[in-house]
Amino acid sequence: MRKYLFLFVFHLLLCSQQQYAQKIETGYYQLLKGSISNIPITMNLTQCGDDYSGIYYYDKYQIPIFMGGKLNATKNKIELTSEINGKVETFSLNKIQDDFNGEWVSGNLILPVKLNKVNTPFNWKTYRQELTLPLRPNMEDGPKLSCDVKLVWPEGESPTADFVRKQILKLLNLSTNSTTNRPEDIVRSVNNDFRKSYFETHKDDNNEDIKENAFAFSEEHNVGISLYNLNYQYLTLKNAFYEYMGGAHGMGGSIFINLDLKLKTEITLSNLFTPSGLKQLPRLLEQQFRIDQKLKPGQSLVDGGLFENKIEQVSDNFYLTQKGIGFYYLQYEIAPYAMGPIEIVLPFSKIKALLKPTAMSYFIP
Repeated sequence: MRKYLFLFVFHLLLCSQQQYAQKIETGYYQLLKGSISNIPITMNLTQCGDDYSGIYYYDKYQIPIFMGGKLNATKNKIELTSEINGKVETFSLNKIQDDFNGEWVSGNLILPVKLNKVNTPFNWKTYRQELTLPLRPNMEDGPKLSCDVKLVWPEGESPTADFVRKQILKLLNLSTNSTTNRPEDIVRSVNNDFRKSYFETHKDDNNEDIKENAFAFSEEHNVGISLYNLNYQYLTLKNAFYEYMGGAHGMGGSIFINLDLKLKTEITLSNLFTPSGLKQLPRLLEQQFRIDQKLKPGQSLVDGGLFENKIEQVSDNFYLTQKGIGFYYLQYEIAPYAMGPIEIVLPFSKIKALLKPTAMSYFIP
């Protein structure tokens, strides 16, 4: 009897461990330059397993457009979808060694695409682990913890690669002095923190309460560190996150950090703008928001969705492009939840006079 009881318990523990110790998927990041027909574009493409994501932009404007998709195994093509002002665009790409070709489709318009790999200061690899763990394993249709942690990681040993790795740890709220420096262990560590917090929070919850409202006891945590922009002088890292911890809805958004690769420092607003320039940013942000929302002169910003008829706060959550700066406001910062994150891009032409001379090299007029 003891033998069978031991085997039964061992089986449960083994199944639990197997469920938690799900495999780490790996992949690559590539910086690509090319064209849609004869229009120059740049693409930051990240692959992990069968999933692909990233951004692309038209070189003339450099306004990032998010895209995501999968490998279509039947067609052996990478299919990426983006949406701009309600219009869906699709890339259908063949990978030929490190280069890509295929088609871009928007409505009835079909144009050829050619993309070539651009060498970067170091190679990048991607890592991902997804977990789904039941709160009460023996409860049918009970609540679950869902976690999805992804990160991009520079390979090789160099002072610059080491600097970038420390900034990735910073984005994940991990110690930059951590002895855990294997990306696989970092992904597991983040998921493990979510797991421990979830089960500790709910360890004493009543099973009857859980059965009556299982959804309220479920949690979801998604974290994705990616390269948002990269050139010879600086890179922008993005942490796209989402979490649901009960309640009416979850919360999601993006956190950006901009890094000077030559100086090995973080780029802040005070690095970019003169003191008088910083004071003028609220006015420029209001003007650009009016343009983006097609508001009439004198019309209240509240009609565009903001809490107030002004933007006093200059977000320090921003990203650089060589054509301007994107300021990113999380939900509830300046607008209701239903508006989603607010993104205001100021073109270089509007901020040029406000920049410090040392910041001019980040931009291409």
